[in-house]
Order: sequence, then C-alpha cells, then structure tokens
Amino acid sequence: MTELDAWATVRPLAWNDSSRAVLHDALARATPRPWAVDLGDQEVVFREPPGGQALDSAALYRCGAALAAAWTVLRVLGHDLVAEFPGTPGQLAVLRVVGRSSPADQDWRRYAAIRDLTAPGTVLTPAPPAALQAIVDDSAWPETELAIVEDSTRPKTELAIADVSALPVAKLAVVDNDAWPATELAIVGDGVLPVTELAIVDDGAWPVTEPASVGDGAWSATEPALVRPQWPFAPASGESAVLVLTNGAARRHYVLAGAAVHQARLSAAASGFGTEVITGPRARAVAETAALPGLPHALLRFGTPG
Repeated sequence: MTELDAWATVRPLAWNDSSRAVLHDALARATPRPWAVDLGDQEVVFREPPGGQALDSAALYRCGAALAAAWTVLRVLGHDLVAEFPGTPGQLAVLRVVGRSSPADQDWRRYAAIRDLTAPGTVLTPAPPAALQAIVDDSAWPETELAIVEDSTRPKTELAIADVSALPVAKLAVVDNDAWPATELAIVGDGVLPVTELAIVDDGAWPVTEPASVGDGAWSATEPALVRPQWPFAPASGESAVLVLTNGAARRHYVLAGAAVHQARLSAAASGFGTEVITGPRARAVAETAALPGLPHALLRFGTPG
C-alpha cells in the first residue's frame, strides 16, 4: 500500500475538544435551534426529537441545514461523505464517512463563510446571473434540483369588463377642479350596472387567485377583486431567482431540501451575497408558472441585503 493509498483509507473521526467545538459552532450558526447529533467513529447521527415530537416541514428543513453544516466541517477535515436515511427509530439522518480526499477550494470557501452567514433577509440589489449559475453548479445533494427561474415566467393577469353591452347609460366624463394634474375618469350614469362584472383574464397560472368583496356598501352588487401571491420580483426587473425542488415528498426529501438551501446560502456568502428565502404559496406559484417538475420547497434570491 502506497502512502497515498494509506492516507485515502477510511479513518475514524478523531473527535477531540477542538473538532467538537468547530462542529457545534457550525451547527449553532446553521439554525436558530441547533439540532441534536451523536458523534460516532465513522458517522454523525442526526436524532429525532425526544418524546415522539411531531416532525413538521420546518423541523425537517432545520435538520437538513444541520446536515449541510456538518458536511461542510467534515469536508475540510478531509473526509468523503454520504448522507443516509436508514429509517431506524430515533435516527432521522446519518452522515457517514466513506473515504478521504483533499478538500477543494470551494470546500474551504464554504467553511470560511460559516462565520459570515447572516440570517435570511430581504435582498435589495440582486446578484448577477453568473453568480446564480455558480451557486446552482455548487449544489450536489441527491434527489434535489436547483432551477433558475426568470421574471419573464410571471403570468400577465389583468382585469377586463365581461359584459360591455350592460353599460347602456354609463359614459366616461372628465372630472377635475380645473387643474389638469388632478384630472381623472369617472363613470357618470344612473348608478344602475345590473350585470356588469369584472373578470380575471389570464392563463390560469395563479392557483390561489380568488374573489374578494370590496367597497363600503355603496355599490348595489359585490365587486370582485384579485387576491394573488406576490411575485418575488419587481415588475419588469428581469431578475432571476433559484427554486429548490425535490423529486419526492418523503421525510428525507424535506431534509435534503433543507440541506440544499443551507449549502446555497453558504455558497452565496462565500461570494459576498446574502440570501432571501421565500416559501409557501409564492414558491409554489413560481413552480407552477414555470411548469417545473418536482416538489417546490423554497425560492431563493441572492444579492446585497436591504
């Protein structure tokens, strides 16, 4: 066996006070509440919460962030790793050592970014497209995908009058106070608009669009209004973002999504960018609009924090 072969052989994790402190510091910075882990000779075990506590998606994402943090630390220590989800009672995930190799430059950059990592916040100035592509290329978690989506995928929803013939006595008139800046158009008529209504005209891409009642009782009929998820970009900004998806909806997929998000945050911080994490209906709306396969978990914007 050559010296290189001997070095590459799987070796036990030599935990001491220093290495434990480094790992626990990374775990503490990964999530507001550090995840409990067991440190073995060949693995780091991420335990389920005690007492049979329910594991909702937020908890699974938090476990995933801890998984990515531990991976980052162990890689700069020269360990090759695999993430396993054994299904053993009490074990949610296991990070197992399978070999040794020298850490790459990006491994060191992500590790150095641990202390620069700030809490997710609003991005004021977006990162350039090349930076987004580099963050996507740096992700390698299995069963996950980081997809770049652009502002051009936003559907053009608008309002229209559904029945023009129902305005027999209405007309447009100029209403002002002799000052052109305050000029506006108003409907002048007898106040009878029996069947006129507003209609949503789009491609059906807003899944949570719904009617809402507006007004103060002055109208004889309820007037429809739009309630829709806010698109994460400014109108006509041309900005792009990164959508985190998985190819399934099992518990491990939520953990893996959390790991992918945390690693993306570290990659962004290594390049001097902050991260805005958007979840819930807005992320799902973007995925449906962009017609991307898989389960959407989060929409990430990278750039200078506001």
